[in-house]
Amino acid sequence: MPIQNLHTLTETQFNGLLRRTIGQLEGDEPLAYLDSNGIPTIGVGFNLSDINVRNNVFLAMGIVTVAAQSAIIAEINAATNNATIRALPDLPARNTELQRRLSVAYGQAFQMTDGQIQSIYDDEVRGRISAVRASSGLGFSLELVALVSLQFNGVYGPNLRAALAKTDPAEARADKHRQRSLRNSPIDGQLRAKAAGAARRMASLQVSSCSNIKGALLLAANVFHSARAA
Repeated sequence: MPIQNLHTLTETQFNGLLRRTIGQLEGDEPLAYLDSNGIPTIGVGFNLSDINVRNNVFLAMGIVTVAAQSAIIAEINAATNNATIRALPDLPARNTELQRRLSVAYGQAFQMTDGQIQSIYDDEVRGRISAVRASSGLGFSLELVALVSLQFNGVYGPNLRAALAKTDPAEARADKHRQRSLRNSPIDGQLRAKAAGAARRMASLQVSSCSNIKGALLLAANVFHSARAA
């Protein structure tokens, strides 16, 4: 049964709210930073450890020489386990050190412009919106914002889609799904952490009080808790 009682938006409203929501979840920074899992990231959650995303960042920034790319990649690969970075007292200090190392490797400030970030974001999110709309049957709405945000975090999969199709109230639907199908879901450690971070951060967003979004976010939390208990 499709999600009903939608809180509809115009396409412009949807795009603006989605960008703000994903930015709050994933980060939205012109300089590199370590995300909640310690992964070197830049822009709107652009994972620099992902070769495809990283290549898009290089292309957008005009980093085309093999020497520059190799030097930057070496720092990205070393960042998670770098003893100097890990020894720093807090995340802002670790981010500053990461930014310094990447800039040294690049030979100039490793920093994206707003236009570069928007270009990659548009390419990254376009396919996700289409996929979620096709699987959920939703139009531009607050509910679609929630689901695309979850998809961006790697949480919107078959189990969540099945749960949202149930006819129970959102909270009961989430609890049933947690008790039944999610308990045995094969979710690796990185996805567990991403689901946990997404659930924590999304729970704090003032996006909407509607039960559909609350149900979607609760299901995201249940993905993590069920996987952790498995």
